[in-house]
Amino acid sequence: MYTGIKLKNELINKWVFILIIVSFTFSFALNIFGKSLETPTSFKVNIVDEDGSKLSYKTVESIGEFNGVEITDKEADIKYIIKKGFEENFVKGEFNGLIEVKKTSFKQGVSLLNDRIATKLVSDYIYLNLYDRIRLEKNISFDDYEKSLAKTKLANEILFISVNNREIADGISSDINFSSYIALFFLLLVSINISINQVVKFNRIRNKGILARLKLSGVKEIAVVLNEIFIASLKCTFVILPFILFKTDVKVFVIAILLFYMNLTINLILEKATKSEEALIFVARSVMIIFLALGMFINFYF
Repeated sequence: MYTGIKLKNELINKWVFILIIVSFTFSFALNIFGKSLETPTSFKVNIVDEDGSKLSYKTVESIGEFNGVEITDKEADIKYIIKKGFEENFVKGEFNGLIEVKKTSFKQGVSLLNDRIATKLVSDYIYLNLYDRIRLEKNISFDDYEKSLAKTKLANEILFISVNNREIADGISSDINFSSYIALFFLLLVSINISINQVVKFNRIRNKGILARLKLSGVKEIAVVLNEIFIASLKCTFVILPFILFKTDVKVFVIAILLFYMNLTINLILEKATKSEEALIFVARSVMIIFLALGMFINFYF
């Protein structure tokens, strides 16, 4: 009987309804935001050629020939600076620091473009280096060399074919998924606040003597505690469901649920040790900050 009345009072009210609406609206907006950050079909690219060599000019042309790349002198998504000494170092096979990259927008997919450029440079180096090696043994012109390799399609197959494979390319791309961090922060913030509010309500039941009266009527304290945990879990589920609907990263749910129950456990321990409601709220909210930071840390490193 106690459980039924508790569930009715806690779950059938305007605040739970508002919580569901806010969660649904936020997850919907985040889903749209996430899609806007997905790998775009095109990039506006600004290139500064500090080397001014024949090879650097050819590299600029090569970047401009990539699908989805538009070379511009105006506002761009990414800026490449071809450093002085580019050709000299490239011929030697020294690739470190050849091109400086400056990302100027929040578009994802920049690392994929960087991978394509880097792979193209390496394939070009192998292509030229192979010619130098052959020329030491045979008196062959570069034109004949190009024609010979064109017949075997080697020029198009050196490394580049694997980068054009989207599944492989996505695996080596390292763009940060901003949506997952925003979703996790929201879920942790709301779920931990649910935990705090539920524990504070239980503290009031204890301090006002209601818990003592429940014990006299045959309701054990552990049953009351389990009720509070169950109700907090249901409220947390209401918050998470819209994010499941919009297919948020599973890792976000795992972290959020794990930290929610860890925090709820700590709050119940604090409630048992703290008589003052104000002190309980202060300490619980201080612990919440630690859990928010912990969630971001776990999401970043795992």
